Amino acid sequence: MTEIRATQSKAEKLLGFQGDVAMNKKIVVQQNGYLLIKNISSNNPLDLTWRKRFCVIKDGFFLWYNSDSQSGFDRKPKGILPLNSAFTNKRKEDKEGCTFEIVHPDIYQCEFLFRAISAVEADQWIYALENGKKANWENAMLGAAMIQSMQSTGNKKEDEKKKAIQDLQEKVEKLNKATKDKMRILERERKQIENFETQLKNHDDLIGDKLEEAKNIELAIKEEEQIFKESEAKRRYVKQPRCRNILFIYITKEF
Repeated sequence: MTEIRATQSKAEKLLGFQGDVAMNKKIVVQQNGYLLIKNISSNNPLDLTWRKRFCVIKDGFFLWYNSDSQSGFDRKPKGILPLNSAFTNKRKEDKEGCTFEIVHPDIYQCEFLFRAISAVEADQWIYALENGKKANWENAMLGAAMIQSMQSTGNKKEDEKKKAIQDLQEKVEKLNKATKDKMRILERERKQIENFETQLKNHDDLIGDKLEEAKNIELAIKEEEQIFKESEAKRRYVKQPRCRNILFIYITKEF
């Protein structure tokens, strides 16, 4: 087993471990090495693919990092699980290795599947995990604080999600109301345009009727003028010969 001097973690700060109490603690590493890992309870497709991680079991916790060079215990791990309430089950062995799972009932979407290169190595990890559950009271309190913090973070995210959904629903309702108001305005304007077009058509029809009436009157006047001209011409034609006859008769009588 390896002993490494610890730096103060966020969880220790959460529990109030300060100064030399935290800095002088010894971290006992029960197991470390590379494993393939995937979260089979996640809704994220990326979590459902195998990923190679450097895993560490220490002080009742299971942690994993991108690589062993990034596994300093003063650095933030990619993942961490308290082992006090976790369940470990050996799954199956195949040509690619042997898989085992870790399930934590107190953490949302916490069902991880791990793959070791052999059944022997998987048994070593399972044995170390079982021993890791035997944490002292301090680590049990630390795990409880971390679970509470995770649950609080989950509740906060859930509240943020509900708030975001509520805000989105309010925006959709406002948008629907604005759309309905706009549709009512457009419908009212459409009816006004239709009424105006009807009035304009009626006005055009009235003007057309008046023009037709004026043409008929003009035509009637022209016909009356033509009749008058013809009548006047006939009257003049008939009157002129009678005058000549009367004059002739008068002259004859004189002679």
